Amino acid sequence: MVSIDRARDFVHQHGVLWERALFAQLFEGGPRERTLRALALHQNEDGGWGHALEHDVRTPASHAVATEYALGLMIEFGLAEPETVRRTAEWCARAQRDDGTLPLGEEFHGYPRAGWWQEAREWPTDAIVGRLALLGVVPPVLLQRTARWVERNLTMVELRGLDAESWRYRLYHYGDYFLHAEAPGGWHDAVIGKTLELAEADPGDAGPLSFGWAPRLPGSAIPPALLERHLAAVAAAQTEDGGWPDPHDLIQWRSIRTIWALKRLREYRRI
Repeated sequence: MVSIDRARDFVHQHGVLWERALFAQLFEGGPRERTLRALALHQNEDGGWGHALEHDVRTPASHAVATEYALGLMIEFGLAEPETVRRTAEWCARAQRDDGTLPLGEEFHGYPRAGWWQEAREWPTDAIVGRLALLGVVPPVLLQRTARWVERNLTMVELRGLDAESWRYRLYHYGDYFLHAEAPGGWHDAVIGKTLELAEADPGDAGPLSFGWAPRLPGSAIPPALLERHLAAVAAAQTEDGGWPDPHDLIQWRSIRTIWALKRLREYRRI
């Protein structure tokens, strides 16, 4: 049986301030305003996001990785406020280079960061633009530059070739952009089809229907039997310590995965 009490204890032991506020808001009647205030501490005056919101990158400076993550959180947990989204979009438009990427900058590398971020120098705006489009705010110049980048870098061949080893860091780029910003030439159906193909092979709690790397599919697109298998896997994944696991066994990511799992189960009346 899923235990919200044990999940609460886990989040309060391991979660950062805004995650604890979000748990209280969603499951204990806590005020949404408190969550928004705590989350806003990670947004800089320039409109971008930093301050270790994305747990693996500790710089306080605004950067694309935290900004992309912030937009995902706003969508997933209903935390988007018009002024916050507007400032975020404006930062993206100012910071974006003509080639469609966002530079990560010296300050990104001047603070602790996970090993997989050691050599990163730029980040694409495809997922960012898709998330901004879903929230209703995309500056035209940001959309235009990103569309040119997408034309050069997102291919149907790559999408169709994604497999159990490669989907996790690429599939959501296709999903966020083509499901929400633009879907010419059959991209919409191709993204949904590939996501369902991968989910059939891995319907687990951290699979292609899960939080973080998964495209946000409309519920009507997911076959009922596959959805049931996915929800059963999510419900079964709570560990003895009360939290849900992280695919890479990183403690800093387990609180948000725990919150997402409970929210997902409640949405479908499994708790």
